[in-house]
Amino acid sequence: MDYSIEAINDYMRRITVKIPKDELEKSYRDKLEEYRQEVAIPGFRKGKVPYKLFEAKFGEDVRSEVTESILEETTRDIYEKEELRIIGQAKLTDTQEEKDETIWTLEVEVIPKVELKRYTGFNLKRVVSSVSNEEIETAIRSLQEQQAEFIPKEIVEEGDYLLIDYIAEGEKKPTEYNLVMRGKLLDTFGGLLGAHPGETRKLKVHLPEDLQGEKRGKTEYAEITVKEIKKKVLPEVNDEFAATIGNYKSIKELKEKIRESIQKRKEESSIRRLRDDAVAALIEANPFELPPSLIEAEAEKRAETMVKSGYIREEQKELFRKQSKEKIIFRLKREILLARIAEKENIEPPEETVEERVNQMARSYNVDPNKLFAELSKTGELEQIEEEVKLEEALNFVIENSNVDEITEENPKEEK
Repeated sequence: MDYSIEAINDYMRRITVKIPKDELEKSYRDKLEEYRQEVAIPGFRKGKVPYKLFEAKFGEDVRSEVTESILEETTRDIYEKEELRIIGQAKLTDTQEEKDETIWTLEVEVIPKVELKRYTGFNLKRVVSSVSNEEIETAIRSLQEQQAEFIPKEIVEEGDYLLIDYIAEGEKKPTEYNLVMRGKLLDTFGGLLGAHPGETRKLKVHLPEDLQGEKRGKTEYAEITVKEIKKKVLPEVNDEFAATIGNYKSIKELKEKIRESIQKRKEESSIRRLRDDAVAALIEANPFELPPSLIEAEAEKRAETMVKSGYIREEQKELFRKQSKEKIIFRLKREILLARIAEKENIEPPEETVEERVNQMARSYNVDPNKLFAELSKTGELEQIEEEVKLEEALNFVIENSNVDEITEENPKEEK
């Protein structure tokens, strides 16, 4: 077998294969004889069908099968020898019959093997954040809201929570609604101020423009019965409040825990942004094209998963596919480039990191780490974890060998 490979672009390869005709003919004759020994046709015992009769009846089908089999085996050997990561099936674009050989021309999409131009020395920034007192007070306020009590009262005032029966003019049955007497709802149902539980008032109601349904923006007369009136009471922020949140000894300890939690979240966010910026710089410095079919397949797979999980409806699937392609391209290029860096720099996943990753999974699943490790090894998922860790290590290499400028959150510098 003789072959040559031509790069049409980053992801498309044209493969020309030359097979001696005597090899094709021998394979054809062997397969034809194999079938002749196994197949029985009316009037002949199995294995006794005359050769020419059998060839006349089945030769064309056998030749097609042999050709397809040899072509498949040949291309598989080429992919392995040339380390081509193909996508889908190769497309046979041309067949030429020469005197002593048959020449096949195929085209196939491959995962690009990028020749790295640059992967170190980038100018990156890492945001260093502090936690303000305002952020802590906002968190405390959120905890107060979670611990709030709703106290029944006897007269409607601004800010109250109401349960009402609403029956528009011409309607027979009331509809029950919950209202909060502030903002737009206060403007709409202000005529209920001063009402008592069980009191019915007839009001001219102008319904908000952002209301869902047919009544959006309409003005109508309605009879409204106030069924319940409640006032939201927030707990006082003191040591007793801190104890109810998480057995903290004092409000000072609670606030310090909140500060630590916000700081940790900001630091994690800062690291994610740094890593994303490093990948973006890497992609910009090493441009290449991805196979369109790979992007489409990934977008379809992701959209289908979202539909099955109930996150989007079937009619939203096409829009989701289009909107997700940018993120898919970023992820695929990230994986290809980092894998190439790992290969070039001989980066391997640290055993302790892989082990810790498995231990984390075991803790979250509440299973024995050794049993989980064995199961992951059996299913091949351990290799996926090792690959993820290796790519992370490659990204660490990029960042460690770049210029990282630490900036404050309040006054960020422009990246050069």
